[in-house]
Amino acid sequence: MRTQLSAILLTALVGTTPSLAGCDNSVVRPDASAGLDGGAPPAVPQITEGPPAVLPWPLATVRGRAPGAARVLVRGIDNPTFVEVLPDDTFCVDVGLPTVGAFDIELVGQSEAGFSMPATVGTRFDPMAPVGEVIPTCAGADPRGCGSEEICDNLIDDDCDTAVDAADPDCASCPDDLLEPNDSEAEAPRIPPGVYEGLRHCPDEDDWYQVFLRDGETLELTLRFVDAEGNVNVRFFDPAGEQVALAISGTDDELLTYTALATGLHAFRVYQFGAAAPQGYAMEVAVSGP
Repeated sequence: MRTQLSAILLTALVGTTPSLAGCDNSVVRPDASAGLDGGAPPAVPQITEGPPAVLPWPLATVRGRAPGAARVLVRGIDNPTFVEVLPDDTFCVDVGLPTVGAFDIELVGQSEAGFSMPATVGTRFDPMAPVGEVIPTCAGADPRGCGSEEICDNLIDDDCDTAVDAADPDCASCPDDLLEPNDSEAEAPRIPPGVYEGLRHCPDEDDWYQVFLRDGETLELTLRFVDAEGNVNVRFFDPAGEQVALAISGTDDELLTYTALATGLHAFRVYQFGAAAPQGYAMEVAVSGP
């Protein structure tokens, strides 16, 4: 009784008696269908330039050709979209990658005659991947979206200077003091006797200075700091570049005394052992005659 009722309902809906003999359980795929005009659907889009296997930024650019198609449907991302096919049969689309991970981007040509079979290109967004060839976006822009400053906690090189997060100078937590730059002997400023407050030693950036001494003059160099916050040390060099004195301790402050054996500029280096944080210090330079 139920089967006869179903047949009656189907007959009322479609106007004919259904035939089950020819049913093969097949489904016409929407991406390989012919249109109402009976024409052939467009060919599979040809990808001429696609993203590399791994991208360090969340934007994949795909260029190609789609003869016979009016537009290309882009799938495989959160929100499928269309891109127009130009009169020369070319197309370009920028695909945003919403999360870290792998994506298969499908490109389907569409015309009034129907849809093509899809062309697929795969890529993976990994912000820690090395920067290789940079393929411009469809508008010719840099896909890295370079800004003027580094965002210090997103694992991305935001300003495209090859330095990421804490390694980028924009994220430095150790601002220069008034005697910078002095990270090498070649940059060491010449300082007269006096007291210098508000100095700062930064990790991996030793502080170099020069002081002029005449033969027989005595230098007394004092570094004042709190050892519990970090320890700084000093090495002293004669005009020939030979180390002639040092002050290393595990307590507050350092005191170095040296009597010059030659006239000229003497360099000294202020440094820390295995420093992971900046250390502030004050410096007093006193010179007395022979």
